[in-house]
Amino acid sequence: MKAEVAVVGLGAVGSAILAYLAQRGVSVLGLDRFDPPHDRGSSHGQTRVIREAYFEHPDYVPLLRRAYRNWEDLELRGGQTLLQKTGGLMLGPQDSTLLKGSQTSAETWNIPYRVLNADLLAQTYPAFQLPPHFGGIEEQRAGYLYPEKAIATCLRLAQAQGAELRTNEPLLSWKAQSDGFLLKTAQGDYQCEKLILSTGAWLSEWLAELNLPLQVTRQTLFWFETPQPNPFALGKFPIFLLEYQPDHYLYGFPDEGEGFKLAVHVPGQPIQPDRLAESQVTETEVADMLALAHPFFPALKPRLVKSAVCMYTNTPDGHFLIDTHPEFSKLWYVSPCSGHGFKFASALGETVADWVISGQPAAELNLFRNRPGRFL
Repeated sequence: MKAEVAVVGLGAVGSAILAYLAQRGVSVLGLDRFDPPHDRGSSHGQTRVIREAYFEHPDYVPLLRRAYRNWEDLELRGGQTLLQKTGGLMLGPQDSTLLKGSQTSAETWNIPYRVLNADLLAQTYPAFQLPPHFGGIEEQRAGYLYPEKAIATCLRLAQAQGAELRTNEPLLSWKAQSDGFLLKTAQGDYQCEKLILSTGAWLSEWLAELNLPLQVTRQTLFWFETPQPNPFALGKFPIFLLEYQPDHYLYGFPDEGEGFKLAVHVPGQPIQPDRLAESQVTETEVADMLALAHPFFPALKPRLVKSAVCMYTNTPDGHFLIDTHPEFSKLWYVSPCSGHGFKFASALGETVADWVISGQPAAELNLFRNRPGRFL
């Protein structure tokens, strides 16, 4: 088979790139070693945070605004709820990276927000018990996405507009040719004029010659039983991000009926991507999460409902890595990584698709280019 573009890796961003290329009438092939959506990578766990006053860097905000628009458009086109707006709280000491960075982004881009001190937080959100030196920033458009539904919607829309999908078909090799690329799998050979590698935790394996500074880590997710009446229920409780020590974050989601989901946003232990399926959350990890979370949430019940593991693919500076191959100008690699990329998938899908078609990258992607000296 020959296609104009092949997308290898159909997780969060790969599936969105596929959908936007197909929408634009491009002949496109999608390949994945698994059957997405699946639980073998970085795009599962039922919910993923989306927030606008982005503490990581103000330059993310234009891309976030595009992402919000695109998620809402994908909802309409796909007939599926993908985005749940709950409002969001950023919490921490008054001088924390989280609060200062969120406020900087909000003021830079005129994002409505409210500053809450500890007393106002206690009155407004009684489920929290915070130290007196903590403060908060509240933003109304924050919420969460349903990752598995989002990926399934993108793949379904892509197929409806002519994309070819090959799942449970691992790529064995790729080779540049005069007229594009030759891809080999156990099921056959494919040719394409342009190639996009969006393979997540496996990206370095396909681009060993670039020595990309990516570290894959194991991350844990927890769902705990909630009391009745339930202070963590959807409609009463927002998504939150809490800086409990410098650059270490506890985050969580409202309970939709399956428990109060909690996790930490900090790189975990290094792992080989193919070993994730063997990994299970340990009793020690459950105990550690309870010890961290319970002081902030006295109503939290200690019974674990379920748990999961996933992966981060981390860059040294925490920003995404998106660029063309220095030797092959029609090969793109796309890694919206470091544990905060899912919310951007709809925007990155569109911007990368347009880059592939036009040859010109959008300004929103400048922060993520593999420019000389970035990782020195």
